[in-house]
Amino acid sequence: MNKKLLFRFILLCNLIAGFYTAKSQGVPSDNSADPEMATLFSDKKEHQSYLLKYSNTGSNYYWIAKDTLFSCGLIGCRKIPVADIDFTKSSITRDKDWLVKGTKDPVYKMELFPIKGKPVFSVSSFATFLDIGETGDAHLDKTLILDMADSRIANKAMEYLKHLAGATDGATTSGSGFDSQLSKLINGLKDNFTSMQGSRVDKDDVNCTVSLDGAVSTRIHTGMLRDVWLNADYGEFTTQAAAEAMYKRLIDKINNSKGKPCPMVQQDEMVSEPLRTQSWIPFDLNDVLDKSMKRFSIQLDLIKLFKFDKDFKQLDSWSVILRIKK
Repeated sequence: MNKKLLFRFILLCNLIAGFYTAKSQGVPSDNSADPEMATLFSDKKEHQSYLLKYSNTGSNYYWIAKDTLFSCGLIGCRKIPVADIDFTKSSITRDKDWLVKGTKDPVYKMELFPIKGKPVFSVSSFATFLDIGETGDAHLDKTLILDMADSRIANKAMEYLKHLAGATDGATTSGSGFDSQLSKLINGLKDNFTSMQGSRVDKDDVNCTVSLDGAVSTRIHTGMLRDVWLNADYGEFTTQAAAEAMYKRLIDKINNSKGKPCPMVQQDEMVSEPLRTQSWIPFDLNDVLDKSMKRFSIQLDLIKLFKFDKDFKQLDSWSVILRIKK
């Protein structure tokens, strides 16, 4: 075997090993950076680029604005915050009666259900198009339906919405879920997360039995000085914009969370070339915190990473990690 063939063989082995390692670690695809899905859910009030036609009738068209999903037709619109979609109930079905105009392809319908107790809002097309911003009528029994040109797009769209909402398989995305998880994890500081230890990952990391919605992994880490903290890793992103969107979404979730044990003060953001850090510290005026938690903090990091491909070209990526420590 000559040197060139040997190099190709080694490279192929490394690629295969890298694929199975990523798969075993549960590294997700970066749905929020998918250009096809970004276009699919971009603001269509003007260009309506994905408006389907079947049987000479226009289907609903849709877009996402300010973390709210809109679906509009000629008569009116419905909207729901992406975080209020219950993905355990939402479904994709093949329509037996309608074909995409000019083809023999069936239309696929995504029916999106709200989390129990959360409404779908009905608003007029007129108000929506003019950005009047009216709340509209709330309906607890209604769903929101999106028309898709084929099953591939429908399935990608569902995964994309899940990613934006921070949903995990088998779980809804209600704020109360995040609040409850955050509260449990903060209280885990009392015994350095000893009661939350699951399977061991390596000598420094153990899986936590409580995880945060949307995180790729939630692990208990032991540092060099035997100090212990929690890392909730929200994955690796191929674009800075996608990472920043997740970073900002988590800041809003933490600020609005009722899972904090006492009022917390958001610190000034620290920014350097490879790192942005937002942190919160307790403001315990009523002295409700356990003594073991007096100096705890929540820290959110947006980290720029780099690696090299087979041609030694630098590839940039970004990671978002939430930490709870003291």
